Amino acid sequence: MGIVARDIRGMWPLISMEAKTREYTLNDKLNYMRSNMFSLSHMWNEVIHTNLFNQIDSMQVPVYIFHGRYDYTTPHCVAKDFYHQLKAPEKGFFTFDNSAHSPVMEEVEKFNSIVRDITRKY
Repeated sequence: MGIVARDIRGMWPLISMEAKTREYTLNDKLNYMRSNMFSLSHMWNEVIHTNLFNQIDSMQVPVYIFHGRYDYTTPHCVAKDFYHQLKAPEKGFFTFDNSAHSPVMEEVEKFNSIVRDITRKY
């Protein structure tokens, strides 16, 4: 089955997983890693001190949450509670039973299928 994020104990397995994807060019992969490092160094303090429940109660655009059951960064019950209190013209909550914080990389086929289904509406 390959690497499962819930079993990862560091960054190297994630970097390896990303490096093996065929959908992106080498430049895309480098930019992805650079952008993650940029975000961590410039936004981390704000991220850990922001309570989205207090900041966002509604959105004017459709909202879709893709959540890994083993995501300990944002526990499932917290993500689900946020989803239920959020008002949006359309919204969806998709649970990935074999993923942690990165369902887009851990369950690629399921993620792509859901995105295709959503975009067919538009």
